[in-house]
Parts: sequence; C-alpha cells; structure tokens
Amino acid sequence: MSLPRSNSPWASSLPFAKDAVGLASSIADVGVVTTKTSKFSEILLENLGVLNFIKVVVGRDDVLNPKPNAEPVNLALAKLGKDKRNAFMIGDTQMDLMAAKNAGIKVSA
Repeated sequence: MSLPRSNSPWASSLPFAKDAVGLASSIADVGVVTTKTSKFSEILLENLGVLNFIKVVVGRDDVLNPKPNAEPVNLALAKLGKDKRNAFMIGDTQMDLMAAKNAGIKVSA
C-alpha cells in the first residue's frame, strides 16, 4: 500500500511541517503515538517525507489501551529509552493532552 506523494492533502496544508519535524529530530528523539494503526501511520509518514526523522511509531495495534490511556505514550518512551521527566508531547487533539497527563508528562495549555 502506498499513497501518492503529489496528491496528499496533508503535505500541502502544512508547508513547514516537514522542516519542523526535521528540526525537532535534530535536538530530540521524535516518536509518534497515534490512534491509527502503526503500519498505516508509517506508510503515511513515509509518503509525507518525515518517517526518516521519527524513531518510534506506536499505533492502536501496539497496545491494549489506546489514547487517552497512558499505555501508548509509556510504550513510546520505553522504545525510545527515555524517561518521562525529560519528555514533552505535541498533539492536535484533547486525547493527546489527556494521554500526556495520564502518563505523567508535563503539559501546558
């Protein structure tokens, strides 16, 4: 399964997103925690040209309890070998904020 690069609506809606992810990966280990499956997410991230910046993808198929439960966030941290005290989470939904809080990661609103 692959998605055409030129027809991806996400790629054109956030023109500096790829640069931002690249910059973030130069100073931090970047992981993705999603309610989509990890395989689909990896395909999407590859087609968006950012998968090479991401060290870990945790999808709903990797856990028993998806977001807003802390389990996927904790699994991503474990796979990255990171401690929650030095972690931060960027999200686009309330579930992301709740998952971060449930995992004990400091958040700002």
